[in-house]
Amino acid sequence: MGVGQGNIGGIGSAIAIVVLLVFLVFFIIFGAIICIKWTIKRRKAMKKHKEALAEEKARIGYLERGRFLHCTGLPIMQDVACDVLYFRDKIMIMSSGLTFNLELHKIYDMQVKSDVDIQNSRIDLPIFGAGGISYGSGTIKSKTITNYLIITYDKDGETTYLAFYVTKQEYIANKMVELFKQGPNWAHKTVDL
Repeated sequence: MGVGQGNIGGIGSAIAIVVLLVFLVFFIIFGAIICIKWTIKRRKAMKKHKEALAEEKARIGYLERGRFLHCTGLPIMQDVACDVLYFRDKIMIMSSGLTFNLELHKIYDMQVKSDVDIQNSRIDLPIFGAGGISYGSGTIKSKTITNYLIITYDKDGETTYLAFYVTKQEYIANKMVELFKQGPNWAHKTVDL
């Protein structure tokens, strides 16, 4: 075994390393191209979706739209997705093939509250049903904070409410609350105690 054979082994190793580097560079470039194409496709889809929402907004005439989960107050199952549209004169709620219209002049109050806010209010009212949360009782056991859009309104002379889970869409729910607060004080009710 001479000196030449050692060089052949070294050249073979060098060639193997170069081939591996070429393949590695190829896969990196190929992966980058796929990521860029996917990003462009996703941006186009998002732009198309935004344009469709803007067209729908102009066609229907709503001021704000959110997709919230029903908590309580409607004759539908809990946790069912609802499209809530805020108009100048009403709130339209669409879910499960049903459409509910709530005229703004019947609404007393709209608020976004967290379960922590509700518990800190120190009012003992189990407004979210037997399986729901109670005002002011105990401490929060979960580290997850749930936010609700609560709409208090007049229904046939009685004060009642709707509640939606809005944890991942507080921004939209707060925009609806601001729209309500900017409008006229629609409903006013005097209660003699």
